[in-house]
Amino acid sequence: MSHNDPGRETAHSELVMVVHARYPTGEPRVEREARAAQAAGRNVRVICLPHGDEPSTEQRDGIVIHRLPVAHRRGVGLVRALIEYINFTLRATVALAVQDPPTPGSIVQLHAPPEFIMLAGIAPRLRGCRIVLDIHDLSRHMVRARMEPGRLRSAVSRFLAL
Repeated sequence: MSHNDPGRETAHSELVMVVHARYPTGEPRVEREARAAQAAGRNVRVICLPHGDEPSTEQRDGIVIHRLPVAHRRGVGLVRALIEYINFTLRATVALAVQDPPTPGSIVQLHAPPEFIMLAGIAPRLRGCRIVLDIHDLSRHMVRARMEPGRLRSAVSRFLAL
């Protein structure tokens, strides 16, 4: 690659991490990766869930945090959890495509579950960003572990596999 290639990775290129969890407390692995990338000279932005009265946007230790207005509730049942995942993914998609798209050449790291969060990476990919799908847990395996056998579990599992 030539030195003037706009797609060339530099020490100051952007890393945008999208995670259906709170940041920095929800996923220690995401926090470690964000801090390591920032320490290596990357501009780091995390798109995540809110918690309590945290601001929707803030900068903490050099990392820009955007919290999407999606309420996270534990133990609400599979259908409500799926609706929450879809809501988060749609809002992340809009954030990456319209509200604050990453610059070409940036890296967009999408943390799953849900695996369909990768849909949020379509617009950045078309703009020349690199996409990383980081699968923490397979959604369909979580469904099988948490739901009783039956038609609903089978349908949800098939949807997630699709």
